[in-house]
Amino acid sequence: MNSISNARPVRDVVVLGAGPTGLTTALLLARSGHVVTVLDRDPEPPPEAELAWATWSRPGVYQFRQIHIALPRWYQVMREELPEVVASLRRMGGQEVNLLHLNTVAVTQGWRDGDDRYTTVTARRPVLEAALSEVADAEPA
Repeated sequence: MNSISNARPVRDVVVLGAGPTGLTTALLLARSGHVVTVLDRDPEPPPEAELAWATWSRPGVYQFRQIHIALPRWYQVMREELPEVVASLRRMGGQEVNLLHLNTVAVTQGWRDGDDRYTTVTARRPVLEAALSEVADAEPA
C-alpha cells in the first residue's frame, strides 16, 4: 500500500519588492515552510522601527509619507496568521479603527453582530513597512 504524504515540498522563493504586499507574502510563505529571499530596489535596509518616520526615505514610492488604511480583510489575516506584525504595528502607533463606525449612530444604527469585520488598522506607510520589516528580519526562513 502506497502512502501519500500531505507535506508540501520546500521551495526557494524570491519575492520582488519589500513593500507591504511583498513582506506580507514573504512572511506567509516562510511560515508555510518555504525559504524566501526578498529583493527590493532600495539600496539601504529599513532603519530601526522607531526611526522610520523621521529618517527613512523611499524615493520610488510616491505615497510613502501618506496615511495608509489597510483593508479589513488584510488586518483579519494579519491578526490570525501574523499577530506579531499587528503587535509591532500597534506598538509603533498604528491605530485600530472600524470603518463602518466612523459614521454616526444615526447612520449605523449602532453596533451589530459582524461589524467587527470592518475593523482595520491605519498608520503612515513608513510605520506599516517598519512593522513588517521588523518581523521579517526576525523570521529565520
